[in-house]
Amino acid sequence: VMAYDVAGNGSAWSEWASTTIDSVGPAVRIVQPTTVVYTNTLCPVWKWEVVDDDTAPIEDYRVTLVAGEHALPEIWTSSSEFMPVPDLGPGAYVLRVAARDELGNIGTEESFPVVHVVAPVIHAPIPMEGAYPVNKVSTIAFSVSGMWDARLKVFANGRPVPDRSVIVVSRPSGFIKFYVLIDADMAEPGERLTIRVEAGSAAREVVYEVLAERSGFGFGRLRPWDW
Repeated sequence: VMAYDVAGNGSAWSEWASTTIDSVGPAVRIVQPTTVVYTNTLCPVWKWEVVDDDTAPIEDYRVTLVAGEHALPEIWTSSSEFMPVPDLGPGAYVLRVAARDELGNIGTEESFPVVHVVAPVIHAPIPMEGAYPVNKVSTIAFSVSGMWDARLKVFANGRPVPDRSVIVVSRPSGFIKFYVLIDADMAEPGERLTIRVEAGSAAREVVYEVLAERSGFGFGRLRPWDW
């Protein structure tokens, strides 16, 4: 820049100055999850990061959670991860995220892959609740559908059943079959046996009357059931 006075005298050139016109919003890169997810977790976590393009710094992110066909109210957050509060119910969820920089530019919205939140279902065991001699209740068969990443817990009369007594016989995607092997440390003939199975948010309790009759091979032996 040069300056002139009314007499036409010009100054020397000023120092160089420049400015950058930034009208493009920042881009977001999906970090987690990157593929469709089935989970028993009621509070899944979504994570993302901003693409570094040497433009204006990030101010915050616009986050929209879509439950099925219904979009929940958007929120603005400075965090690059999202954890829903309160916990989610069963269903399909898609998270959409867009970044905003300090100049107010909002980038392209990115959609995460679908997250399916699944509630496990614990089915009726074999044998059903009732009164049985020892050899008929020495092995109890359970199956759980919708079982993805939930932790399986089994209790006998309020005490945790050791892993060695929980025998998984089949575990395809989203399903599990297992035996609970009963021994004398869990119940004696003539006593009541209460088995509680927990799988994530699901729980089922069954009660057996163990008859005093000692027919068959007794406790501590696996009895395969056809189910």
